[in-house]
Amino acid sequence: GGCDGPSGYGAAKLDSLVDQIIRIQFERIQAAPPQALIKEQHSRELEAARAKLNLLNGQYQRKQRDYQDLRAETLRVIQGISRLNVDLLNSIVEETTAQLKEMEQQIETAKSELQKIVAGAEQVRQEYAQLMNWAVLYDNCTFEAKKMIVSRFVKAVRVRRDYEIDIEFNVAFDEFQKLY
Repeated sequence: GGCDGPSGYGAAKLDSLVDQIIRIQFERIQAAPPQALIKEQHSRELEAARAKLNLLNGQYQRKQRDYQDLRAETLRVIQGISRLNVDLLNSIVEETTAQLKEMEQQIETAKSELQKIVAGAEQVRQEYAQLMNWAVLYDNCTFEAKKMIVSRFVKAVRVRRDYEIDIEFNVAFDEFQKLY
């Protein structure tokens, strides 16, 4: 017996339970088609962001054409060909210039949002590749290496009475769990 009997046994039992759960999760990850998973997660966001950017670019081009027309009309006023009121024309030109500036800012914002989404998709892809590597390694590595993998993979393990276990996984894996 001695003092370390029950706790030693308990720790070993806990380790083997965690080990089993991790194996099951890795099997599920390996079974899930990664392309479908990543596409599903990001394609809708990506499409929305691209559509927004296209819309803004279209509006901007139309506004630029309006601006060119106004400049041409201003020239005609100066030449005495046009009868439009020069003050009115100038105020419209100013307003259009301000709108163009604002649209440029909106376009920049939309571009950076799109880049963020693309970068996010890339990060998920890398995390997924890392998980796949760990899943392959896990069965064939030493206890110490397993512990290292589990420490990267698992945020917390809580044990309730009767060895009921709650395992809290890292964020990226939570996303996979929601999908599968």
